Amino acid sequence: MENYTLRLTFENGRNSIIENVCAATPLEAEDKATQIARDICDQRGCDAEAEANVIDVQPITNLPELLDAMQCDAFDNREMSALPTFGGPEPRDTTEIWSWDATHVITGTHPGDYTIEKRNTK
Repeated sequence: MENYTLRLTFENGRNSIIENVCAATPLEAEDKATQIARDICDQRGCDAEAEANVIDVQPITNLPELLDAMQCDAFDNREMSALPTFGGPEPRDTTEIWSWDATHVITGTHPGDYTIEKRNTK
């Protein structure tokens, strides 16, 4: 099983949510995401037939996409401790570093102050 962090865009184009889905394959993740979308529509009273059809399910593949999700407060505490990384070695000091790639890191303490900064190469 893998953890897929997905951006779900609804058919009306106005609603977009971030969800973490644990699934064995991308197809299974998409099926689970569609069910999540339908459940959300049921809770919000929207037209499930018209709006719950997820037209775009994409894994988060880079720091800017992850930062968008983090700023929406899309992750619970458990999920925050297991965010994806996108290459490069783990920084020596990961205090207030949530994710990284080969050249940048996401830092901060809460959704309002998360930012992408250049990696400290020292």
